[in-house]
Amino acid sequence: MVEFIKNSSIKTIGIWLSVIRLMIPIAISVKILEEFGAIEFLGSLLEPLMISIGLPGVLGLVWAVALITNLWTAALVFVTISSGMEITSAEVTILGIMMLFAHGLPLEIRMAQKCGVGAVFSIILRVGSAIITAYLFNWIFTSNSILQDQATIYISTNNLIESTYFDWVINQLQSYIIVFIMLFVLTIVLDLLKHFGLVHKLGEILSPYFKLMGLSKSVHPLLL
Repeated sequence: MVEFIKNSSIKTIGIWLSVIRLMIPIAISVKILEEFGAIEFLGSLLEPLMISIGLPGVLGLVWAVALITNLWTAALVFVTISSGMEITSAEVTILGIMMLFAHGLPLEIRMAQKCGVGAVFSIILRVGSAIITAYLFNWIFTSNSILQDQATIYISTNNLIESTYFDWVINQLQSYIIVFIMLFVLTIVLDLLKHFGLVHKLGEILSPYFKLMGLSKSVHPLLL
């Protein structure tokens, strides 16, 4: 058992270091762009799109923050912007859908490239899916008068604010630690599945669905 955990730990450290080598330079680049107002500029460009979808134009800044940084930072911006606004549950839901479809693109697109997925294809797929889904849900909500009540925001800005560069560094370090823990747990689980031969069995059970997606057997362990 000790040897098993040791091997999994060594494997996790190798994967984690590869991920960190991607995350650190991208995080620094994004922070520089943020300081020079690139995100606010993108937000202003997205305003007409948000209005056409049926959302307040100012929420373009929230999605811009999500696209470039991460969901938590976007949540902070949303809470700050929405304070005093009359915003419906439907609008918050649609914004949340868009954020979930497309967020943290600089880092996630780079990781997708490492897996062989083209950057342009990834951006078009994720951003395009977010926009199309947003239009669809806005039509559903408005046509059927669903979630038209005023939204109640439960997130507190006190838990999200990065007031100094030091806070930003601490938050980055915390995220790297969380990534390591997640990778370690996933590696342990996958190694246990392999040890008991469950990866192959699960692969056989799910193979019809994988075939529908055009995925070969070689990627079954990765998907699981």
